[in-house]
Amino acid sequence: MIVRNTALVLAALSLAACSSDPAAPADAGTTPTDTGAAADTGVAADTGVATDTGGAADVPVVLRCNSTGAAACFELPTVPVMANAGAGMPPVAPDFNCDLPATTTSTAALTIAGRVDDFQTDAPVINATVDVFRGLDYLGAPIATAMTNATGNYTVTIPSGTMGPLAWRVRASETLDTYLVNDTVDLTRAGITGSNRNSVTTTTAGLLTALLGQSRRAGTGIVAGEATDCQRRDLIGVIATISSTSSRNTNARPSFVPDAQVYYFSAASGLPTSRNAATMTNVSSSNGLYIAIQIPASTTATYYAQTWGFRAQADVAMGAAGLSLLSEVPVKVLPDVLVTVNHEPLRAP
Repeated sequence: MIVRNTALVLAALSLAACSSDPAAPADAGTTPTDTGAAADTGVAADTGVATDTGGAADVPVVLRCNSTGAAACFELPTVPVMANAGAGMPPVAPDFNCDLPATTTSTAALTIAGRVDDFQTDAPVINATVDVFRGLDYLGAPIATAMTNATGNYTVTIPSGTMGPLAWRVRASETLDTYLVNDTVDLTRAGITGSNRNSVTTTTAGLLTALLGQSRRAGTGIVAGEATDCQRRDLIGVIATISSTSSRNTNARPSFVPDAQVYYFSAASGLPTSRNAATMTNVSSSNGLYIAIQIPASTTATYYAQTWGFRAQADVAMGAAGLSLLSEVPVKVLPDVLVTVNHEPLRAP
């Protein structure tokens, strides 16, 4: 499934033009009183993760996340992970039974067609470059490239023998480069249509600078993701982070990337929000969406976009020790670009 680029791009660009300022207007009225007591740290000394006490004590954690990121943003949920069953329906138990499916490989040249639209106006983007890459190879040469026509449509041909998942990049004049990684489309199909993309103008990006009172540090990267279960239902009660080491097969605690800040999307506004302004439950996104900003960019380091949660009620009482890795996708974080990630349960390139 392709991540919902429109919502993610809107959120990312709302944060993309400007630098983390813990005294910014978005935090007005939430300045904490620092007594110096251990309870005021909000971080468990033996786990390195922020505790979730659910009240005014959470406010210092918000400010530290905004200023330092990393472990300060990794607040434990207070409920097990559930799946969003749809509008007006109660949450249901998630389906995690599609663990580690076989990776598909194209057995013949595969045609993929779609359209590139401006995310704000839905107008077709003409003369946009659409590049396709294998897995994490999106720092190198694409395996297929196409230009959009006068109606914004494109067609690319993937070579025979291409192993998934795919990565994508859209570039156009006066727009922000936008990547999608971990596209687990079935490459054994005869052809794929409706593989649509979004493009964002720099003008639009400049208009979306006030959200959260943040300014993006020049040269840092942005990662946005969507967590779903095996039935493509959005997950509730999930927390996300960017780690410099893998936790797959070990469930090892994340190695938090310094400065990286994580925010979740408000179900009410559809935009990301800090903890103190959140309307979602338990610091987690009811629509499965999160965004990480201020990530140190590197052309060599591999980071891991991770989602975590409690699989059962009994795990909640265990605190950080009860957390389970739900999804992990390796990513390369580039300076001044947006990378969107498909988070499928325990699937990896």
